[in-house]
Amino acid sequence: MGSPQNGKVALALVQAYELLADLHHPAGAVYAQHADRLKNVLAMRNHSLMAHGFTPVSQADFEKAAERIEAFVIACDRAQENRFGFETTRQFPQRFDLEPV
Repeated sequence: MGSPQNGKVALALVQAYELLADLHHPAGAVYAQHADRLKNVLAMRNHSLMAHGFTPVSQADFEKAAERIEAFVIACDRAQENRFGFETTRQFPQRFDLEPV
């Protein structure tokens, strides 16, 4: 676990979800079920050009990672009974209407 600074504890992504699992938070329980698949995705990301490595990510690997992440996020939404979750809420703009300045 990270050391406290300004009354806050800094945690890495996996540590944060493990803490949620230890605290019996619904998202932590979902993480425990998806942990192995998510750690594989994180390892791929960490070794890729998107993060710390030099390994390109193939289209197939990207699609597998996207499926695993989406399944995890949807499961977290359901576990927390989010009324407007990932499945129904747009996360990113679908279109940009840019006017010249």
